[in-house]
Amino acid sequence: MDHDEPLPMEERLLFGFEQIVQALGIYYERQSRGHAVSPLQLRILTTLLKDGAKHTVSGMAEELSLTAATVSDAIGSLQQKGLLTKDRQTGDRRVVHLSLSREGKRVVRSQTASNETLLEIIRSLSQQEQEASLVAVIKMIRGFQERGLIPVARMCANCRFFRPNVYSDSEKPHHCGFVNAAFGNRELRIECPDYELASNPASEKK
Repeated sequence: MDHDEPLPMEERLLFGFEQIVQALGIYYERQSRGHAVSPLQLRILTTLLKDGAKHTVSGMAEELSLTAATVSDAIGSLQQKGLLTKDRQTGDRRVVHLSLSREGKRVVRSQTASNETLLEIIRSLSQQEQEASLVAVIKMIRGFQERGLIPVARMCANCRFFRPNVYSDSEKPHHCGFVNAAFGNRELRIECPDYELASNPASEKK
């Protein structure tokens, strides 16, 4: 039986990523319904609990690549549900600081616990597959950032402390200037509380 020529590798990968995005969208839609919030509201709650997240409406809009109006509406709904609070900053009364309420933190912790299903799928990959996937994902995130498709993530690849491939040790080829230590691909971070943006991250190619 004759077979059509397979699609180019990049097109097959794109289709695969689309399937993953679809699966994650369905998964998080179900999780948000379980907490009586929208997927966007759940994203706001989980983002507020991250180290380094910007706890203002404009900051949250930047984090999620959305308009301030869209985020403001979602935050207003979350406040009505008692999942977050808004406080005026003493230094500048125009700035509203967002904080998770006790119930909001409970929702986020419940969501984190429910991610075990997704983590089990990732754990089914070998250590080598996980490491290769992490490096590939970081490179793709960086490509999205450079094209303005997503905001800059607090990851090693565009951090001023990151020095890639400066050591001959194949297990720990990179250097982190913040902790002054060598590390390997398995320790690469996509979300780091000590992150500082490099002055010209686009030129700091991995």
